[in-house]
Amino acid sequence: MDFSAVLGRRVKELRKQAGLSQDQAAERAGISGKYLGQVERGEVNVSTSILHKLAGVFEVRIEDFFVSAHLSDVETLRNDLIAMIDRADEQELRLIHRILSAVLQWLLGASEEGSLW
Repeated sequence: MDFSAVLGRRVKELRKQAGLSQDQAAERAGISGKYLGQVERGEVNVSTSILHKLAGVFEVRIEDFFVSAHLSDVETLRNDLIAMIDRADEQELRLIHRILSAVLQWLLGASEEGSLW
């Protein structure tokens, strides 16, 4: 997934958390609803000035657009992982498998020692 798509999903998530429709958020930010839709779908590279406007509308900090808060949503996390795996070629799949295996092995060992976090 490219950066624009990840950022767009985060913009959409924050907009929904603010309880705003696309049109409401766009109007408050001084942009068109069509453009906000393109941002949310990851079809355009959004400028920092637009992010500042959206942060004001959503009442969040600019860095909140880049925080992985969406990881708390298990369904979104699962879908993100599945999408990454679906797009991976054979070499990338092997690497993903090795990394996940190592992390899971470490987690299991750490949880047995009582020092997971």
